[in-house]
Amino acid sequence: MRLTRRGRLVAFSASVAALGAIVIGAGQVAGASGSDSQASNSPAEQVVVVQAGETLWGIAREVAPGSDPRGVVRQIRQMNDLGTTPVVPGQSIVVPVLG
Repeated sequence: MRLTRRGRLVAFSASVAALGAIVIGAGQVAGASGSDSQASNSPAEQVVVVQAGETLWGIAREVAPGSDPRGVVRQIRQMNDLGTTPVVPGQSIVVPVLG
């Protein structure tokens, strides 16, 4: 099969366009997974079972010894949708791993 000069130009342009679409598509996939990893830049989490006599304040001081417990307690309440509900022994709660 012989292509004219114009045919070769069209074939070349189509190849470049297809390659560009592949590169852009791969960039979007990488960007999507990059934004997922940025979302996971939030602190790591762990599950803690509340023991008898424990409070959110005490748990906050254990999981983040160098942080202000008020902020950590607020974060724990948000992570577990606790509102102002107190925790009870045996309850599993998700806490941030900060320190």
